[in-house]
Amino acid sequence: MTLSHFKFYLLTFGLFHVLYTSVAQEISGGITTKVGVPIGDFRAEAGGLLLPQVGIEGLYHLEGTPFHFGLDIAYGRYGTAVHRSNNVFPGVSQNFRIRRNNNFMTFLGVARIKPRQDLTYSPFIEVKGGFIHTFTRSKIRENRVSEPIATGTEVYDWALAYQLGAGVMRALNASKDLFIEFSLHYVNTGEMEYLTRSGATYEADGSLNLSRTQSPFQMLQPSVALRYFFP
Repeated sequence: MTLSHFKFYLLTFGLFHVLYTSVAQEISGGITTKVGVPIGDFRAEAGGLLLPQVGIEGLYHLEGTPFHFGLDIAYGRYGTAVHRSNNVFPGVSQNFRIRRNNNFMTFLGVARIKPRQDLTYSPFIEVKGGFIHTFTRSKIRENRVSEPIATGTEVYDWALAYQLGAGVMRALNASKDLFIEFSLHYVNTGEMEYLTRSGATYEADGSLNLSRTQSPFQMLQPSVALRYFFP
């Protein structure tokens, strides 16, 4: 580390120390809605699909510091397709409804820096890292409302994932324990195999063809969250 780098880190730490008003240690929980917009290789391979996601997040605040650490778990879906076929089971000519959902889940550790808690508007920056799991599930029914006759997972994969982002929190009450959050993250993952909405096709005899796509999940992901700080 050079002297200039050391001075920069010292100045940054001093700035946070001056800006930060010490508060008691806190645990907060949030419900988050997100929408991923593909960019880069992901957009080139998968096209202009959107990836809505809903999740829960818990953060632990280290007393006397601007640092918050926690966990973010979220579920999303990036495509649904319905197909009807009378060649599902050998010797059965009945027409069945096949619904296929492309899903993904993220399991991410969170490190957030938020210098002030006592403001109506509180900016923050954060980094997240962990895993992403993609999986395509199919269900066979007689009709839309009947119980599934058969279910299965056809394509799945795991990869490392990370996110870099920033946002702002706005207090919704005078006690400043309930906030709405607005943030934007850059998302990137390792390369994975997955299905798109058009990745499953059927032959005339009912046989299934799965066309796998391979790329990282690169996205810009705006999100809105409702967060509560427990006393």
